[in-house]
Amino acid sequence: MSNDYRHLDDVQLLSIQEQVRTNLAQVELQRAQFGDQNEPVPLANQIAGFIAQLDAITAELRRRAGGVLPDPPELIAIRDHIATFEQGIQHNAAVAGLVERFAGRLAELRLQEAEIIARNTDYAATVRQAAATAAINLERGNVDYHNNVRQQRGNRERFVNRRLIELDRALFRDRLRERTQVMDCLNDEQVRVIQVIGTGGMGKTALACWIMLTVDAQGFAAQPGGEPFHALVFRSHTSTGLSFEMLVSDLARICPDHAATLNELQQAGDYVAQVRALLDALADVPILLVLDNCETLMDDDGLIRDGGLAVLLDELMTPNHRWRVILTSRREVRARANRTRNSRTVTLRDGLPYADARDFMHDLDPDDTTGICATPDTVLKPIVERLNGRPRLLETFVHLLKNSTYTPADLLAQPATLDHLTEASHDWLTLDERAILRALAVFGVPAPRDALEYLLLPALPGLPLDATLARLARIGVITHTTSMFSLHALDAEVALRDAGGRGSGVGDQGSASVTSPLPFHRHQAPDPRSLIPDPQTLHRRTAEYYAQRELPREQWRTISDLAPQLARVEHLTAAHEYDAAADVLGAIDFDYLLLWGYPQRIIALREPLQGNLTRPWLQMDQANMLGLCYGDIGRVREAISHYEHGAAIAKQQGDRG
Repeated sequence: MSNDYRHLDDVQLLSIQEQVRTNLAQVELQRAQFGDQNEPVPLANQIAGFIAQLDAITAELRRRAGGVLPDPPELIAIRDHIATFEQGIQHNAAVAGLVERFAGRLAELRLQEAEIIARNTDYAATVRQAAATAAINLERGNVDYHNNVRQQRGNRERFVNRRLIELDRALFRDRLRERTQVMDCLNDEQVRVIQVIGTGGMGKTALACWIMLTVDAQGFAAQPGGEPFHALVFRSHTSTGLSFEMLVSDLARICPDHAATLNELQQAGDYVAQVRALLDALADVPILLVLDNCETLMDDDGLIRDGGLAVLLDELMTPNHRWRVILTSRREVRARANRTRNSRTVTLRDGLPYADARDFMHDLDPDDTTGICATPDTVLKPIVERLNGRPRLLETFVHLLKNSTYTPADLLAQPATLDHLTEASHDWLTLDERAILRALAVFGVPAPRDALEYLLLPALPGLPLDATLARLARIGVITHTTSMFSLHALDAEVALRDAGGRGSGVGDQGSASVTSPLPFHRHQAPDPRSLIPDPQTLHRRTAEYYAQRELPREQWRTISDLAPQLARVEHLTAAHEYDAAADVLGAIDFDYLLLWGYPQRIIALREPLQGNLTRPWLQMDQANMLGLCYGDIGRVREAISHYEHGAAIAKQQGDRG
């Protein structure tokens, strides 16, 4: 990037200065996570680049304060000499004698510079006048600039989870056709929902993030000069958490004029009534909503399990609002047949073409520490083809090179390794690192550090948690944003499968189990003190973690206040602690969830308990509650069936009440 800013006016220059300072502060925060010896080279290069930009901007501002007319020729020559000796001092800082000589000569040149300015009285007057004028202009510019900053800050507040989707658009490769398709859909008045479908690791999330950042760069508009969106909202089940209640909370925050209505939404009744109230309030407010990784929220029939989200998506496929929704998933979300006219599907069938895949991998290792930049096409192209050009697998390939003794040629000679690449990359991780990956996979949503500590330290008391997290983030296996850590879906699948023996490695690449040791196996039998906790144990620990975060009963006002209990039920169920899950659920379902209008949420939580409860009174409570909930949503046959089942259990127990 050029550091020549002479073509910009003062306001533009100050705006860039503020942005560079912000970027530098963000990168400095990232560097703070690492020790001096462990600081990644790319991070250090970024910091140096931002500092160089700030120095160049400062120099340009100083130049402008010194006058707007051309310098006298002799002054130009002297200043060229000054610049030369300043560079000499900088580049020879370790040579004390040489630096002293340069400094002495530099002092002489500065005296000559002052004498030349004094001799040129007209020029000196021009300098003084220009300095005064520049000061006035800069002050005026600052007013406009700070107004602009306030506007940009307002935009950031209306861009939910922007910090989580930062993407260097210059590194985003290809997908021109799909980008064009999505942008065309955003500008089509008939389209409300855009489904981006593709296998795991194909780049669906990256595409959606690119679209959102492009809209942001265009003034919140889908095309330059177009009508802006009022707000941009990004939610992902794997990186931010995704539920109907979370979306309502986001919208209440970014639409303050409607906050009172949205905060009382649950009083409207069931999900259908709540969604109608939501859209009645915000139907005329243009909003761009991105829902990422929706396959994790779907059942086998392609239906969204979250009752509120399911109703909302169904209503959003009508033209009766000004929202746009981009939904990413491995499978298409089912919708009503008569509403698909307002929905479009963009499918990522192919990975990156070779030229873009090669450049993408080179960008991931700009210093060529892995030798990938020097790898000939005859080696690299077959590897890209074997990986189908899938961006996440290309990233994993580079991470594996960084973390192992392999060369690209070595991996080309091992097709089994390439076919199970995510698994291979995990095999080169330490036991501590793999334990963290499994804990993140079990936690299921972005996890704070204290949660990982709670899950793992009882089984691994000597775990160097901070250093291990820093290393995993540095090699790109996990994502760290502010105080949360998350895991890509492909890595989560492998981390969980590894608990019960090796699986297919990358989910969509195959389904057959690998029964013999793969050629990339490196680690020997672990130290017994370092055994990784199994998923069931981690689910149990996660439930205990959430139990400590429950609010006092007098503070239960909305379903968000019950988030720890809802998470406990899910994790206890996953740990096969069905009776314990029913105990937790029984304390909140009738008096709170059902009363607030969430029968479908109760059904989703209770169905996995069906047939797994051992205590008769829990079985009766289960049958009666499912009967109430199914009756509440109009599914009468199911309601009667559950009531009859509850009566039969009561009869067996001699309970005629």
